Amino acid sequence: MAALLCRTIKTYVEPPTLDHIIAGSCVEPRSTHHHLANSAKGKKIFLYRQLPSQIGAWMQEMIVVDLMHHAEEVWVKSLNQMIEAKDLIFINSNDFFSDVRGTMDLVCDHFGIPKVQNLGWANHNVKSLGLQRIHNAPISLPEPPDYIGDFTAKDGIIDPDLAMEVEKINQIVTTLRKKYPHLREYM
Repeated sequence: MAALLCRTIKTYVEPPTLDHIIAGSCVEPRSTHHHLANSAKGKKIFLYRQLPSQIGAWMQEMIVVDLMHHAEEVWVKSLNQMIEAKDLIFINSNDFFSDVRGTMDLVCDHFGIPKVQNLGWANHNVKSLGLQRIHNAPISLPEPPDYIGDFTAKDGIIDPDLAMEVEKINQIVTTLRKKYPHLREYM
């Protein structure tokens, strides 16, 4: 989403601190900054994965060792912090990946900014561009290539029902649904 927005609004991706952010910018924060959502002024978007899909993504990346701990300490904590935030809309990542145009129009309307004209970056794996490594400046991307890359937005969809067929995911989600019933709509 940040790659699509950056040609319309100053956009920062996971900056280590928020000290240098220009007011009125769009910030894709690190999860360690989610606690600031309620005190941060302005409109906000929370792009999230349903819990089964998020755990599935962590398993694909093979970077999270203790999935239950991470689900509770990162995913649940972030959701609870975002629920308290003002001027925030929740966007399920699968909805974004399946309808990039509709989602971007919703986001632009929410922020009161011009609609994103070129959605071409949705046809490419923007994670490979290393946008998270640009720490103290807004990201800047040229016009996207005019071909479809080998990884598109639709490739980011992780079906939560299929993910629940994985025993480990099912155990974690079932446990957390019981423990945090107020978050079930996000699970």
